[in-house]
Amino acid sequence: MSFTFPDYPCVGKGPAIYTLTQVKMDEYAVTFPGVDVPFEVRKAWQWCIDTRAKRKTFGGMPHFLNGWLTKAQNQAGAAGSRQPAFIDYSEMQRQADRKRRAAMLERVCSSREIKGTTEATEA
Repeated sequence: MSFTFPDYPCVGKGPAIYTLTQVKMDEYAVTFPGVDVPFEVRKAWQWCIDTRAKRKTFGGMPHFLNGWLTKAQNQAGAAGSRQPAFIDYSEMQRQADRKRRAAMLERVCSSREIKGTTEATEA
């Protein structure tokens, strides 16, 4: 299924439709790396369709979408979905160190068990 850019209905004196462009989608994808941008802009579009009383003006649509994606980015970081909103490299380093220590401990324990087994059979 390919992505089609939704036309957002608008209120006020400006144009009645705000069309999202590929350029804007690309900007959003770079700005919000932890967000499935096509999915979120489709959700925002559905909200605009369903919530007539709170529709935005043509000029307010970029601000509305930025706010929507910012909220999605923050929730993605909290829920750990695609990618954290803020990457804590020190935590990543600690996790890698824990894995290395666990693997080393496993190797040491395995070698002791092997030696213990052979020593027991020799005695």
